[in-house]
Amino acid sequence: MRAAVDSFLNHLTVERNLSPHTVTAYRNDLDQLTAYLEESKQAKGWAQIDLEILALYVTELRERGYVSATLNRKVAAVKSFFRYLAEEGSVPVDPTDPLTSSHNSRRLPKALSEEDVDRLLAVVSPATTPERMRDRAMLELLYASGMRVTELVSLDIGDVDVAGIQLEGELADVFYDEALISIDQPIKQRVAEQLGSLKAVKDATPAVLMETGLSEGEAQEVHATLNTGVVRCQGKGGKERMVTVNAVAVGALKEYLAKGRQRLSKRPGEMALLLNRRGKRLTRQGVWLLLKAYAGHAGLDMNVTPHTLRHSFATHLLQGGASLRHVQEMLGHASIATTQIYTHLTGEHVRQEYARAHPRS
Repeated sequence: MRAAVDSFLNHLTVERNLSPHTVTAYRNDLDQLTAYLEESKQAKGWAQIDLEILALYVTELRERGYVSATLNRKVAAVKSFFRYLAEEGSVPVDPTDPLTSSHNSRRLPKALSEEDVDRLLAVVSPATTPERMRDRAMLELLYASGMRVTELVSLDIGDVDVAGIQLEGELADVFYDEALISIDQPIKQRVAEQLGSLKAVKDATPAVLMETGLSEGEAQEVHATLNTGVVRCQGKGGKERMVTVNAVAVGALKEYLAKGRQRLSKRPGEMALLLNRRGKRLTRQGVWLLLKAYAGHAGLDMNVTPHTLRHSFATHLLQGGASLRHVQEMLGHASIATTQIYTHLTGEHVRQEYARAHPRS
């Protein structure tokens, strides 16, 4: 059980950049919880902890006479710890959500504006080195899919299906391109015959496709199909979901896989999608540190994390008219109640727009 606490404390130090004093306070509070659980023999692992056990623990803290501020801090530390375990998939659900605390108002997630996202992504373009190609693909994929950082770093090359990718060597056999399978057979045959090959169809712009006799709508459909990728990721609790990514992210992935990844690879058989300079799988901490550096280069004031891009993805979709149910599916939330927190963000957006635009505001 203490290994999970150590992992959480490392997360606070490396990824959240909390001060040593704050991390020590978290350690003391969680060591106290661990000691209580071990002494009372309430559970053998964190996954066995439920709300009833934690409520008994809080009751004991109250009986020890802790002042309100100290008690609230200890409860907040426990809630943060279990939220981390749930995000990591170490526990099936977070049992602390209803846990009594004076800090029981849920904080709204922070999201970047669309302009700030553009500024952040502009920092990694153009990509002229293998590392920069990887980082551009990484950031574009995070914002295009809304996936969690744990899901991102767990991706293998076989989890990515992007149409028309050109690979060399061992990676060439990994992808079996069936991007045209959803297009009507008569259209596929006619266009392929006129352009000479399916590869030529993949490389064609909508204007070129229209020259083969397709209507504008058909040409746009074919082009969109060939410029959309699908990524298979493992969410919380090992739940698998398919995530669609846009043309910009597909382009970044194509460039990285075709030109960058093979230069980072140091050993045959390594299947991780994102590699570090040593040719090994990029870690969560690595993603956090890279994103923090790029946010600084972009001049962004707020603390930008991978979850910030996930929040931005959801918020911008809702602002653009996507339904809450669809956003729930894309985020991989088990309950729509989790997704509903983003409606507060979009509500604030509406109020800001009203204040900016209404002549009497």
